[in-house]
Amino acid sequence: MPSILTNPQGNRLLAILHAANVPRHDLAMDEMTHEYHQLQRILHTPSSRFFALGPGTVQGEFGEPLSRWLILCSPGFDRQVASYVARDWDEAFAVFQDWLGVFLQEIRQPDLWAELGQEPSLREAATMEEADNRPFREAEKPIVRSAVEEIKDFIRDQHDVTQDKLDFAIKRLMRLEEAVERLGRFDWREQLFGVLTQIGLGLAMDSATFKAMWALALNKLRGALALPAA
Repeated sequence: MPSILTNPQGNRLLAILHAANVPRHDLAMDEMTHEYHQLQRILHTPSSRFFALGPGTVQGEFGEPLSRWLILCSPGFDRQVASYVARDWDEAFAVFQDWLGVFLQEIRQPDLWAELGQEPSLREAATMEEADNRPFREAEKPIVRSAVEEIKDFIRDQHDVTQDKLDFAIKRLMRLEEAVERLGRFDWREQLFGVLTQIGLGLAMDSATFKAMWALALNKLRGALALPAA
């Protein structure tokens, strides 16, 4: 049971995590110290991510002590670990609700590079040493552009892609098409790998979709980029 939060406060946080389908057996509640204050921490044990909060005192504009709620959480909204100050419990609870979305996205997003590591042909393609950085031949450029167009179509066919995410992906693929004119084939291949990874993360693709996109790209571009046989 919580010792810093009241029972209703602690139960409310745990109930929301449970409603978000976070298993109860993956959660632990303990205490931690942050800047000389004791905070109640809810720990997601499989990922070591946490949300900690408790009442404390901060210094006001004129040096006066102010009673506030102190928050430490991982992930933060823009960094791995972040701290925040809330005026009261209601504001602290609102921060928790915002944090929950960031937390759920992180623990449910697959480790895409780990997934690639399970596919021998993809792993070899992603780790090949620089060998051939000649410019593309004129006969190869339409093949490369056609392959990029097929990747665009693949992304458009994904039923859960919003317009914003589609624009995000298409813009990067258009730059990739333009780079055919100025990059050698090794440098272009490296840019391809970076763009596909950005798209996979940006669109929060599941591992099967991500690997299917990579396989499409490698199969279509194998000859032009001197990629290993499938």
